[in-house]
Formats: sequence, C-alpha cells, structure tokens
Amino acid sequence: MVNKVMVSIIIPVYNVEKYLEECLDSAINQTYRNIEIIVVNDGSTDGSLSILNEYASKYSNLKIINQENKGLSAARNSGLKQVKGKYVYFLDSDDFIDLTMIEECVDLAEKNDLDIINFDAQVFYDSDFITDFKPDYDRSKILNQDIYSGQDFYKYTINYNAYKAPVWLSFYRLAFLKKNKLDFYEGITHEDELFSAKAFLCATKVMYLCKPYFYRRVRKGSIMTESKSLKNIKGYMIVAEELSKILDTIDNEDTKRVLKKQIFNFYNNCIYLSVLIFDNQDELNIQIRKIRNNILVNFKLIEINKKLLIKCIFPNYYTKRLRKKLAMVLV
Repeated sequence: MVNKVMVSIIIPVYNVEKYLEECLDSAINQTYRNIEIIVVNDGSTDGSLSILNEYASKYSNLKIINQENKGLSAARNSGLKQVKGKYVYFLDSDDFIDLTMIEECVDLAEKNDLDIINFDAQVFYDSDFITDFKPDYDRSKILNQDIYSGQDFYKYTINYNAYKAPVWLSFYRLAFLKKNKLDFYEGITHEDELFSAKAFLCATKVMYLCKPYFYRRVRKGSIMTESKSLKNIKGYMIVAEELSKILDTIDNEDTKRVLKKQIFNFYNNCIYLSVLIFDNQDELNIQIRKIRNNILVNFKLIEINKKLLIKCIFPNYYTKRLRKKLAMVLV
C-alpha cells in the first residue's frame, strides 16, 4: 500500500515505565509508515519521561506533550488538539497493538468511507497479578464482519450483549470527530462510556472487523481493575446525565429505547457500587437519595424501569437483599 494518508496515534502516559517500551514499539513498528505518534505525558513521576525522551531522540514522528497531571480524558484531548492525520487512534500506554492494525484499518476506511472501525482484543495478565476479573473482547461469534449505520451497530451490540465502550477498540476518522464535536469529558472515570455512545449514535458508517488487534493488559492498579470507589459512582452518574441530554435528538424509537436501557444500567451501577462501598446504612441512604434525586430530575427515565425507582425509594430493603446474595456467593 502507498502510505499517503497520515494516521495519528495518541498515547496518554502516566507512571507506566514498566510497560511503556512495549507500547511504543507496537506503534513505531507498524507496517503502515505514515504515522505520527503523539505522546501526552500526564505529569508522570517515575521514569516514563526519560523513556519518552529517548524514543523521541530516535524517531522524528514521535512528539511529546508535557502537562501537569489532569487525567486520561484531558491527556487525550490535549493530543486531539495537535492531530494532523486523517485518522486517529487512542492507545493506552500499558497495552499494545498488532503491527498490521493501522495498515489494515486505513485500507478498509479508505475503500468504504468509514467513520469508525471497531475490532476485538486479546487479554493477557501480569504474571504477578491474580484476579477473578476476566474480561472478554471476542465478539466474532456474535457479530458479522460488515458495515452498519452507527445507530444500528449500537442497538445490535447492546441487544446481543456485544457492546464494548473502550475507545482503544475503535479507529476513527478525524473529520467525523470534529464535525460532531466529539471529545472526552474531563475529570471522570468511565469517560469511554460517554464518548463511544455519542460516537456510534452519530456515525453514518461503522465497520466491525473480527480481528483482535488490541492486546489488553490486566494488572494491579490499572483503571479497569480498580472499580469500587466514589469516583466510579460519580463517573457513572455523569455519563447517565450526559446521555440523557441527547435523548431528544434521536428520532428512531428503537434507538431511543436502547439508549434509555443503557442509562438505566448506569444508574443501577451507581446503586450497586454504593451498597458495596458504604457499610453504614445512614451514609448509604444519603448516597442513594443523591442518586434518586438525579434520576427524578430526569423525568424521562421514570418510564424505563420501576425496579430502579423502588431501589431508590426503599434502599434498606434493597440493601438487605443484595448483601444477603453477596454473602451467599462468598460462602
């Protein structure tokens, strides 16, 4: 392939010196050569910056942006502002990608005028990390390798339990992101849940490619394995609020129904995490009242599921039932 089209790879970096070289090598050694690599050093305090400086001295297509620690979303947004490529890919700095990924995605995107290409991932574990967390990103038995409208892809994957929000499973056309003013909500966890939903819902053409291009590392201390905190509750709450704002912009009733289902799930996650985090019943009741008030402000959601409102109105009853179930599982 003649490498005429430039692709931008954005890599946020924060204290990942142990994994960084493997990530950078997978970007630098792509079979597709016309690539710019924008690395955003988000205030790292370990040896990550030294590694980045060493790579930047060797590779002219690697650019470093240094900023104080602002979080993953802010780092990605900083990279987006500097992008020169026609296509953009967001790579996490403790993971890596298949060396043919960019070439094959560019070829398909150019031939089919695609907004998004979505693909699968392989999961591997740090040798010193033992966990029951076993994510599965193989959807080849559920999805057909085909081109969909964005809304059809969103509906189908959710209805068949094949929806995956992480942006590292998608390859984007930059003009599409700019046209729809898509960037990352800063200061929250679960930012991909918001970004990906909005992207799929406004995309004209999405292709699913049943290849595991992404290699996902499961390790201690990563964002994906640290999920039980108030930050996670706040993140889910904001995602639900922001997605609620776009309900009226969707004309298709099936799509709207599926989006409401997702919003319900995010609020449900808030309640579930609250039960796990708060041992004190009074503190738990205060937290669930906050969630309830947030839901009631969004009156459109009341029609989704009465069970959600019951959990909020009678938190003591729900808490006892859930803790009893958890106790049975842990026996």
